[in-house]
Amino acid sequence: MGYQSGEGYFWEIAEFNDQRADYYRFTAPVTTEGSAVTFQVSNPSPDISICMSLRDQRGSTVFTPPCFEKGADASLVYLLVPGQEYYIKLYGRDLTTSLQPYRLSATYIGDGNGTGLSEVEPNDDKQNANPWDMQEPFTGALLKSSDKDYIQIDIPTPGIYTFSITDVSPNLKVGLSLVGRTGLLHSVQALTKGQGVSLTMDGSAGEQYWLKVHALQWASDGSFYRLALTDFIPDLGEPNDKKAEATYWEIDEGPIQGYFWEKTHWSMYQADYFKFVAPLTEGGNPVTFQVANPGSDISVCMNLLDRTGGHLLSGECSPEGEDAFLTSALTAGMEYYLKLFTADNKASLQPYTLSIAYTPGEADELDETSRLIRLHGFVHRQWGLLPLPITNVSIYAHISGQPAFLLGTTNWLGTYSSKVMLADGQQVTLWVELPGTNFSPEEDTFIVEAGLRHHRSVFSVIGGQLVEQTPTPPPEPTNTPEPPFEMPTDTVTPEPLEEQEPTDTPTATLTSTATITPNPTFTATLTPTPTDTPQPPTSQQTLIIGTVWRLFEASGPVGVGMAEVILSINGVDQPTVLSRIDGLYLMDVEGIQPGDVLRLRAQAPQDDFEPLYYEWQAEEGVNRWEYDFYSYWDEITPPSTHDQNRIWGTVWDQFGDDVSGLYLNLQMGTSNAIQRIGPTDENGYFEAMVTLPDRVMVTVWVDAPGFVPSKLMFFHPYEPEDRELIFWKFRGVNLQ
Repeated sequence: MGYQSGEGYFWEIAEFNDQRADYYRFTAPVTTEGSAVTFQVSNPSPDISICMSLRDQRGSTVFTPPCFEKGADASLVYLLVPGQEYYIKLYGRDLTTSLQPYRLSATYIGDGNGTGLSEVEPNDDKQNANPWDMQEPFTGALLKSSDKDYIQIDIPTPGIYTFSITDVSPNLKVGLSLVGRTGLLHSVQALTKGQGVSLTMDGSAGEQYWLKVHALQWASDGSFYRLALTDFIPDLGEPNDKKAEATYWEIDEGPIQGYFWEKTHWSMYQADYFKFVAPLTEGGNPVTFQVANPGSDISVCMNLLDRTGGHLLSGECSPEGEDAFLTSALTAGMEYYLKLFTADNKASLQPYTLSIAYTPGEADELDETSRLIRLHGFVHRQWGLLPLPITNVSIYAHISGQPAFLLGTTNWLGTYSSKVMLADGQQVTLWVELPGTNFSPEEDTFIVEAGLRHHRSVFSVIGGQLVEQTPTPPPEPTNTPEPPFEMPTDTVTPEPLEEQEPTDTPTATLTSTATITPNPTFTATLTPTPTDTPQPPTSQQTLIIGTVWRLFEASGPVGVGMAEVILSINGVDQPTVLSRIDGLYLMDVEGIQPGDVLRLRAQAPQDDFEPLYYEWQAEEGVNRWEYDFYSYWDEITPPSTHDQNRIWGTVWDQFGDDVSGLYLNLQMGTSNAIQRIGPTDENGYFEAMVTLPDRVMVTVWVDAPGFVPSKLMFFHPYEPEDRELIFWKFRGVNLQ
């Protein structure tokens, strides 16, 4: 119980405002810090409609819920500032009076212990977000319909995280959004009041995000929620969404696993890259890569790249639910990359398995008993669901017949890697040291067997929680001879590429989901100079997707397979991409510069497609475009009147917040007549029913500077549209 209950009558003349009202003054105790307080008024009469408001010490209104129904009790919930003076104002609507006493009471949320909620107001934006370590549930309250709670999370270890909102107040319809440094990434909404929601994302160690909780429908009698990390799937291969961060795959170790769940970095990085050294095969025969499909609705695609990232071969995307295969001859001992992704960027929480099939060859080198072997591993402590990497942990090694030596230290990802010269039959013992910390296992001992090329160890903290990470001081000088190696390597940072002559304009590289020509196109690749501060990209990777359709008078549209879709960049045609059997095409284009003029067209022997082409200009912040083409196979009779089309969507600012009060412009073809849509509401939402003629290009843009895409185009064939459009303010990193 927070405050003493009080009684009163709706029969007093207030000292100010000249209304029949009761005022109660109180000071919020210090024990209310971080707690919500519920003020409740029991109704004295079925004829009274209670109105109430909370005011600050100056008499200014802090919060006023709508008046309550006749005969209903009234309640008000608010997070109080400890030590601040407040007033509660009570009166009957329409100045209705009653001689029956009412009862006013106040209680803390959280079993009356004063600790209540996790959130601390204000937390309505990223700058004032409440930090959360994801170990215990985060509890909060939405104090008004426009209230937003921002919760900051720092990703400690790579994996797939699922956050759930539960224990929702019965009158609250809640929404949960994931916000990155530059804007909104993902959002989910409850379907009904009192229903929870879940949001799943992928994160890499060191990344920072914000969870935004907001109300879709709200009630003044308490809008509380409970946010928790409900599932975590480790994915230690991440980050590997770019070639520079590719996961190193030891072919000798066998298959490797990963997840198709690139929902955080969006279209620019929706792929997994693997780096490997080609094995020696019998007679130089080809090898076959296989990706075990993790989902019945997923079509897996696979590309082979050379050591510079140049495209060598694209395998056909697998049918949905079936495994993907890619066969190619490789040069033994050379480095290559595999790029794995899914058509339509579909995701799965089930892991895929990447494997390779080949017949090993024989070479004199394989008969040597001594060779360089990579010793690598991971050091962590388990924190709830999360394995947290530990940096600056010393890794020691002892090889039979030799003195012990320092193998290396863990990096910020908790990993280490070094190469040591070892011989068959030698015994190797590894252990880790960090002052004040015990690890399991204490030692990892193994025997070097014939053909062994690497060994991986995992050490975990046991006992008391690690509170400080202190690097081991360097050992005192001794007469111990130097260890018989060393070639230290770092599995996180790839080997630098050979220097290349710079070019004035980087060449765009296009990768299709089907094999287009037996002669792959090789292009120059620009290698960025490593620097502590990320530099703005000079080019970007662009994804262009869509469908090629045939339209009929008496039946629905049908996808056109094997249609040629051609992209030109500044007037230069790129390699042709063929549409799949269902008409879907996908282009993954590298090297496009902001300002490049892009033109896209489709052609097939039996079809004349509309529009003839799409033409637009590449711009920073946008790297995904979707365009459809249509072929009319019948004399289609359009509606007698122009059809009504629903155009709707959202506008966000650079922080992922909704932008209200903006108008959008809509243009049909090259007409000078511009239709206005809007303004956007408080949720950044716009919607309009627009009359469009058949077979016309439609262009929509935000009537304000700084928003991207600067223009969105779509072709309207004849069927009524129900089209969602999203715009945002660009701040230097791709959002789409």
